[in-house]
Amino acid sequence: MPINKSRIYGKCFTCFVIVFFLFWVQNALAQTKISGKIISDKGDALENIHVLIQKQVNGGIVAFAISNAEGEYQIQFSTEKDSVYLKTQSLNYSNQNLWVSTKSHVENFTLYPDVKEIKEVNVKAPGITQRGDTLSYSVGVFASKKDQVIADVINKMPGLEVESDGRILYQGTPIRKYYIEGLDLLEGKYNLANNNLPAQAVASVQVLENHEPIKLLRNVTATDKASLNIKLKRNITLTGKAQMGTGFTPFLWNANITPMLFNKKQQFICSYQANNTGKDVASDLKVLSIEDLLDKVDNDTDKEELLGIQGLSTPNFQSMRYLDNNIHLLSNNYLLKLNKDIQLKVNSSYLNDYQKHEGGRKSEYFLGKDTVVLSEHISNSLNKRSLVNDFIVTQNSDKSYLKNTLNFKVYWDAQMGNVQQASDKIRQDYDNPFQSFSNKLKWIKPLGKRMWQFNSFVGYNRAPQSLQIQPGVYSDVLNEGKPYNAVMQEATHKVLNVNQSASLINRVKRWSFTHKLGYQYKQKDFESNIYTREQEQFENLGLDFQNRLEFNKNMVYASEGVQYISETLKLFADLPFNYSRYKICDKPANVSLKKESFLFQPQLRLNYKLNSFLEWKNSWKRIDRIKDNSRINYAQVLENYRRLQHREAALGETKGQNMGTTLFYKNPLSSVFMHIGYRYTESKMDVMLNNEIQDDGSMKIKWENYDNNSYTHNLFAQASKYVGNWKTNFSLKGNYFSSRQKMFLNQLVSPINNETYIVNSKITTDVFEWLNLEFKSEFTWLNSQINRGETNKVEQQLHKMNMMVFPWESHYFGSAAEYYKNEGAESLFLDLLYRYTFKNKRTKLELHWLNVFDKSTYSSYFVDEYSIVGNYYQLRPSQVQINLSFSF
Repeated sequence: MPINKSRIYGKCFTCFVIVFFLFWVQNALAQTKISGKIISDKGDALENIHVLIQKQVNGGIVAFAISNAEGEYQIQFSTEKDSVYLKTQSLNYSNQNLWVSTKSHVENFTLYPDVKEIKEVNVKAPGITQRGDTLSYSVGVFASKKDQVIADVINKMPGLEVESDGRILYQGTPIRKYYIEGLDLLEGKYNLANNNLPAQAVASVQVLENHEPIKLLRNVTATDKASLNIKLKRNITLTGKAQMGTGFTPFLWNANITPMLFNKKQQFICSYQANNTGKDVASDLKVLSIEDLLDKVDNDTDKEELLGIQGLSTPNFQSMRYLDNNIHLLSNNYLLKLNKDIQLKVNSSYLNDYQKHEGGRKSEYFLGKDTVVLSEHISNSLNKRSLVNDFIVTQNSDKSYLKNTLNFKVYWDAQMGNVQQASDKIRQDYDNPFQSFSNKLKWIKPLGKRMWQFNSFVGYNRAPQSLQIQPGVYSDVLNEGKPYNAVMQEATHKVLNVNQSASLINRVKRWSFTHKLGYQYKQKDFESNIYTREQEQFENLGLDFQNRLEFNKNMVYASEGVQYISETLKLFADLPFNYSRYKICDKPANVSLKKESFLFQPQLRLNYKLNSFLEWKNSWKRIDRIKDNSRINYAQVLENYRRLQHREAALGETKGQNMGTTLFYKNPLSSVFMHIGYRYTESKMDVMLNNEIQDDGSMKIKWENYDNNSYTHNLFAQASKYVGNWKTNFSLKGNYFSSRQKMFLNQLVSPINNETYIVNSKITTDVFEWLNLEFKSEFTWLNSQINRGETNKVEQQLHKMNMMVFPWESHYFGSAAEYYKNEGAESLFLDLLYRYTFKNKRTKLELHWLNVFDKSTYSSYFVDEYSIVGNYYQLRPSQVQINLSFSF
């Protein structure tokens, strides 16, 4: 009898949770709690007094606390000793030290002013300090001479991480908000500030733990999300950067003019960036905050690519190595405070980005006993143009909250591609414009001891797209098996979404309750036609290849939210359920159906603070959803030159659960941050993707009504440590991911197993004033198995080493070496840099030599459910650039 590994894993996880729970109970019972109040000799409550617990007089710190505005403190810790050393520390008051019992008790302090005459002292600023839920990193401690913008410094701070796309993580979790002097100017698009705000203008970077952005809710509901706040050195700051540069070969140019203004009444960032050097400045417009990304998904406001040309996957190194571009970006962001509570905000951007991609792709499809290999040489031209505007008014006070966001988006995108297969050449032309309008309102108002919250969203978008392919493909389906000149697929997608809800929020002691009731109406229309051409004119293939889908959804939903908050325990429970009625109609396919569903998706999160350093977070969620965001088409749609899609199985339902547990360790005093965790997901879908792969590598894809169970496991860990005496930051991260599911491959149901192992390490050091070193490495192992047959494996390595030398004042020499190994293919890159800083310290002249070894191609590989795909890229040649930059 076969062993069901997923059930074993699930039982192991359950046992792990039980054992961890018993450990928590034992630890909670064994915890000592010392609390009290700290006052001055005049009886005034003292805030920000550090209270430390040590096992010995000069021993390590077991736990610590900081007094709040009322002078109160509380410390929890575990120890086998019968007494510990308790002491207070403050700059302005006398320190008190005493031995105390390890039994829980109250210990109050009265402190006296202590003014000392210091004749001579060397002051060394602490790198990290904590006051309550605010963690403050001193930029002066972590910055070095090479750091230009604040993103460079944040990436060296322990506990913080800047991913390759610019997203900031704190303890492995994306930040909720990015503030500059307490104001959210950029609404989740914080790359623009992070990549352009000069590091020398910033005093500190603050992590706001358990941060609630809405003032009205701060004493009513709780959160465990963290946000980031940038503290500037001056109250009125005019800063930013300007850069102009040129180079060869070919002729190169780049420009960046980004002035910034920050004061108490207004904030302003305007940026014009343009280059043909391969730098992808469009990433400055990317939405990075989780809440904004989820809003885009839930409200269907993001652009959907209905069709497309065959492209190359994005390689895992910087775009300046491979991207042949000509980009212009203009972004204007302005925030005006009408008073202390009301803000007006405008965020506008225009992008014109022309790109050329040159390379190849080799796809190997493993179909049980058979293997299909497809080789393609790809040459693509992409023209991305967009205009995005947000108009926002916000009132955020202790008495009311209101935020209204009006958004307009227009895209004029077009792509052209050529694919060479052996002696066959295929041309693709793709037009994919997009228009979108939406308005989002959130209003909260007190009603006695309770609060009313009203949410409203109205959005409409339209995507008329067309794809033309020459010569014609899928002749067996589209032209009775006879060759023909061209095929054109037209598709238009329209979405109207209206979502309204009201909530009642109240708090009873440590408990908070949120009662929510809402209604959503969604209408989606999808129209498509396929045309073929044998001579000069295109001819419509008729009803058999037409989609005229009308989709309507009416949903009533409600939820009951419960929170329990104490000093050590946070409980978040959400009990959402909804009733939906669907109506689907497609006249050419003679389809008219109705469906009703009732879904219940409870979720639970439990956070327990074991002591000042350790916190244990757990989550569980029931999965119960209808796949109504996916497109449905009863007639076939030609999505690209080798993908013919048929999505007839409508409204697939998924049931299951996911759960996770993570243990966090944080010690700001010793600059150590760590976490380790595990996530498990099991789900069952009543539809399955059927992939029919032809001998030439083309695919016919359709959805089938077939039960499909999937299981995923994810084990992850990360640790970072900053050694102040060496000015060195160490970081180590590991990730293991496995999945098991089934898939139709050429009419056979095949079990698919995938595994991924990733290990990352990073060291950054400024141990000498004249030398800076940075080393990164990443090892990746990808395994895929079909039908319990032979395992397909891919191994990858990445090593980066940057060395910066400052031999004389104002002179800087740097080298950056990168080594990649992908399935035996090795690539080594070297870049050299010289920088001269003028006497005013704000003007710099740079000479940059990229790709010194003139590497012309690069290869990478990835593994999916049933294939290994290798990509090779035509790289930019060896180039020399000279830049003159100025920081305001």
